[in-house]
Amino acid sequence: MPAHTYYIELSDENQNYLTSLIKTRTIQSQVVDQARILLWKSEARSDKSIADSLGISVNTVRRCIDQYLSNGINPALFDEERSGRPPEITDDAKAWIISIACQKPCGPGYAAELWTLSALHKHIQTSAEQAGYPRLKTITKPWLQKYLKKMDIRPFRIKYYLERKDPDFENKMHEVLIVYKQAGMQFDENGNIIIPEDGHTTHTVSYDEKPGIQAVANKYPDYNPTEENGFLRRDYEYVRKGTLSLLAGIDLLTGEAIP
Repeated sequence: MPAHTYYIELSDENQNYLTSLIKTRTIQSQVVDQARILLWKSEARSDKSIADSLGISVNTVRRCIDQYLSNGINPALFDEERSGRPPEITDDAKAWIISIACQKPCGPGYAAELWTLSALHKHIQTSAEQAGYPRLKTITKPWLQKYLKKMDIRPFRIKYYLERKDPDFENKMHEVLIVYKQAGMQFDENGNIIIPEDGHTTHTVSYDEKPGIQAVANKYPDYNPTEENGFLRRDYEYVRKGTLSLLAGIDLLTGEAIP
């Protein structure tokens, strides 16, 4: 009876990684063969079929597969680390990735304000060899995303902060909070306004403004979704109708908005 053909399971990330190794021209041919072994074995090809296709012995195929099953993908692809041999992706290479991710894309000459994962991945792959880290040419987007998450680096997001330029900020903040606290003390436990004996009620108004808002209008009509185009279509051109400033206050006692 013919021997039962077994297979190995590969994650999507590992499959993408192995495929990228095969397409890389600067990597050792032995590593490419090992990558093909693992990919073909995930398709349930027999050991002998793989060995014949690569022109190697069946024992070499089985040794690669056993190494993968025992120790994971990298030990199956690369020789066991000898004393003094640097890791597959060095700390310097990882530091270089972080340095690129922590600068805006305009630094390397791109027009975008923020990185996208795809743009950052492509830049690393195309610049890695010149920077002295040829191994990074084969990293996958899932690996990059996972590593950035591990290092808590999110170059794709903006988190706003308030610059404190006023040395007296703490005292002024304290005064504002007291004003809000005094407004709250004018209500009883049921939320009703407490009218003082002299009939004088203090109204506290919180005020804000948004100046220079552009008033624009569509130059051409919108087109509703259809069976052929399932989305609303709008022409890029628009008509400027000047600017306006929105100024408003809210009476903290009555809740009235005063535009």
